[in-house]
Amino acid sequence: MCEIASSEENVPENSLLSSGDIVLMQTAQTTVSNTEVNETEVVRLLMDSGSQRTYITENLAKRLNLKKKATEEITLVTFGADKPKTLRTQKVSLKIRLKDGVCMLIDANVVPKITGSILRRPLQMDVCENVKYLCNNLQLADTLPSCLESSTIEILIGNDYYLDIILPQKIEIQQGLYLLGSKLGWILTGRSQLSDEERENKMTMTVNGLLSITECCLHSTIDTCLQIKPSIEDFWKLETIGIQDCPYTSDDENTLSNFVTSLKMENGRYQVAWPWKEKLPELPENRELAYGRLKSLFQKMKNNPDLLNKYDEIIQDQCKKGIIEKVSNQCSKDTGIKHYIPHHAVVDPTKPTTKVRIVYDASAKSKQENKSLNDCLHRGPVMLQDLCGLLLRFRMNKIAVVADIEKAFLQIELQKNDRDATRFFWLRNINHPTVENNVQVYRFCRVPFGVISSPFLLAATLDYHP
Repeated sequence: MCEIASSEENVPENSLLSSGDIVLMQTAQTTVSNTEVNETEVVRLLMDSGSQRTYITENLAKRLNLKKKATEEITLVTFGADKPKTLRTQKVSLKIRLKDGVCMLIDANVVPKITGSILRRPLQMDVCENVKYLCNNLQLADTLPSCLESSTIEILIGNDYYLDIILPQKIEIQQGLYLLGSKLGWILTGRSQLSDEERENKMTMTVNGLLSITECCLHSTIDTCLQIKPSIEDFWKLETIGIQDCPYTSDDENTLSNFVTSLKMENGRYQVAWPWKEKLPELPENRELAYGRLKSLFQKMKNNPDLLNKYDEIIQDQCKKGIIEKVSNQCSKDTGIKHYIPHHAVVDPTKPTTKVRIVYDASAKSKQENKSLNDCLHRGPVMLQDLCGLLLRFRMNKIAVVADIEKAFLQIELQKNDRDATRFFWLRNINHPTVENNVQVYRFCRVPFGVISSPFLLAATLDYHP
């Protein structure tokens, strides 16, 4: 039902190198939970009697908010290794729900990763029918895949708990393939033939090494040990010196065209609009995330009053200069998307001028499935001057002059309809002991640094300016 693929990359196993047999590992799906708080998650685990200990991935331990215990130093001897590897890891406790509803308490060592991707292959039709017939009154520990699918293992049950879970019952499906009794349900394990569909689709392919990148992507099962040479076209293309048929992709063309049509000039300053991918993007407010980041930032800065004062000075100075503005009731009436951006400080004492910078995280997401501000905006075409031309012009005269625009991004205004997408929180009074009831909402009137479209908007404005 599954087999372990590469531990280096999450890619499907090379089907061109597979034999006629597949080996089904002992996997199970169950609910795991935190022993102290109500945090649960359904995961796929792997039973491995060849491992002395039980392991859990760092990612799952964080998602379950597991409390880490004392750090241990363990010695790992991996397959094919000449020397053992010493690893410092922390232990956690968690509960595993068994098929009878009872929760089993186990200890596990936290590791960054257990395996690479796991391939779950469909069984032959006759084998699958036999399993389903036998399992009418039996509860399987894992699902039967109907097609080739990739999965991940986040818990490995080692020999320390293996015999506590595995039961003595065993049912033979066919020679080499068994249903193994366990407290998590019946585990299908052993060896089996490829499914009929996979056997029909399997073929051998010989390549001459001149496949283009597109053609290589179409054949995802190409042997990874073969060296993929670049297309012969790459040898006569001259993109490296800026000569090409079309300098922009279709998205870049549209982004540049929309920039020109939406650009405004008011009070001697250019006003730009964000290059949205969609007219009404599904961009969440991010209010809770930004507020939580502010509380965390304030807790860190309370122990460093100088940094807190400098941080506040930057924001107050930007407010006086019109770079940012307080969000009032009048501002709230403006149309547009409302989105809050978290921020933090970057300190560099070696800088002669700006030792403290405020960095805005426009890639922040409140949930993994949500979009960030950067996800909803076009990056825009790269409009940097050709390096070859710059070097040639640099050599044409005796004296070269280099100029820099101070805070260049902040010299370009944002149009009012797009300002609410750049809201952020800061404190009303930095001397107040807490964040509660001490928050002021600001928004950018200029193009902030940290947004994916900002470099394009700056370069396009400079290029447009006569």
